[in-house]
Amino acid sequence: MAQTQEILQDAQVAVIEETGQDAYEAPDAGAVFLADINDPPFTVDSSNFERLENRSDFMRGREVPGPVSAEIQFVAKLKGSGGAADLPPEIGEFLKACGLLQTINGATSVVYTPASTFDGAGGNPGISYTCQVNGVRSDYAVKGAFGSFSIEGEHGVPLSISGSMMGAYVAPSSSSMLTPTYQNTIPPAFLGATVSLGGGTPVGVSAFALDIGNERAMGKDVTEATGFYGARITSRRITGSITVEQLDPATTDFFALWRAGAAAALTITVGSGTGGTIAISAPKITRRPPEAGSDEGIRTVALPFAVTSDNADAEGTDLSLTFS
Repeated sequence: MAQTQEILQDAQVAVIEETGQDAYEAPDAGAVFLADINDPPFTVDSSNFERLENRSDFMRGREVPGPVSAEIQFVAKLKGSGGAADLPPEIGEFLKACGLLQTINGATSVVYTPASTFDGAGGNPGISYTCQVNGVRSDYAVKGAFGSFSIEGEHGVPLSISGSMMGAYVAPSSSSMLTPTYQNTIPPAFLGATVSLGGGTPVGVSAFALDIGNERAMGKDVTEATGFYGARITSRRITGSITVEQLDPATTDFFALWRAGAAAALTITVGSGTGGTIAISAPKITRRPPEAGSDEGIRTVALPFAVTSDNADAEGTDLSLTFS
């Protein structure tokens, strides 16, 4: 009987392409891997050129394979390193590959903020990345890749981060399993969290979501066999939502706050202890139309928002993910 791929034995890694932009970079055994894998983890985007020559017998000529790009999905629980406060989390390289600047504050924290410079210098995102799923039977990979992600938090369960790495197609290959390095950290549940919205503590927080909103495009290149050299981040629109209990408008009028259009600060902190605390902060969100709902008979309201800034604000001050 043919051997099969055991998906629970797969490991996933993102590595900066240090040998050259859009050049495949094989991960080594010392790389930090993600333990969670989406199924299927690898999808291709391509089409064949159909030859529509006229024939009396209605038969068709052989098709010609066209350009091809690929995506690798990733998913993980949001957690710290579990070690020193200045040790990056296992998701760190993926965050950089999604266009975030990594700043290590000695013995204090590791902070990720949105960036627009991709040169790999001083914590900047790299010029390009290879993302690979390393399996028992085969490897899936994309090169010249960049990603986008979203974070979701539901009552009582750990925050999750999921997204995709899009890049130039790399043909799956046979390989043996690397010896991956994992961080032995238990992700904190979305309980006992500290939540501040507009300077106050909202009542009955039950859910949270954040989407980094990277727009990506594939760079065309006819000198490449796949037709693409890799992906690029071309724009970013960060949005999110927080779900709370609906209050009497005399206490808090969410609709009036939306219509006023004033900026509000949002901070959510989960976990505890050195290497186990995560803070998500956006100092100037703009509220979007509230969405009335219910949860087991209790009135709720989802408060969508956009992460925004003023013209005088420095780059990267609109959002931060802090691991400490």
